[in-house]
Amino acid sequence: QTIMRNKPSSAAVKVTATDVPPVHPFPYPIQYSGDFSIGGIMHAMIVLDLWKYFDDNTLDKGTTVFAEQVRMDFADGTNFTGNRDDFMSVMKQQRQTFSSFKSTIDAIVSLQPAGKKESWGNVWGHQTGVTTTGVTSTVMINENWMFDEDGKVSYIRQFSAVPQKS
Repeated sequence: QTIMRNKPSSAAVKVTATDVPPVHPFPYPIQYSGDFSIGGIMHAMIVLDLWKYFDDNTLDKGTTVFAEQVRMDFADGTNFTGNRDDFMSVMKQQRQTFSSFKSTIDAIVSLQPAGKKESWGNVWGHQTGVTTTGVTSTVMINENWMFDEDGKVSYIRQFSAVPQKS
């Protein structure tokens, strides 16, 4: 792609899109540089395993992948900050409200931000749950799982939306 850009002398010069620096600074401070590389498959697999443990109601299988302290921002606006055992207890209580649960995965990616001692596993999908009272609901979901420098999950940020009815 070719972009025409004016030099201060008003003479036009031809440059490629990759040569064009930002015309002005970003309007907001950016916490991450935007300089990410694709991370290893391991973190993606851990996230998928944890989703599967939730689906199968076998959450104890995933306890060891969490850091001693865990923070989670849930899609409904609530959050949790505390130790791993308390976090697992909260997740088990949440799962017990469902008689069945099924996830489908749209995409998953592992990212490594430049200059940070952390990695991320990011997943997009759909989750359908049937409550113990028989109510079925489906949500589109995005979760961003942060792995600390020891490779343990220490933070999860969750977003959801109700899919449009066909």
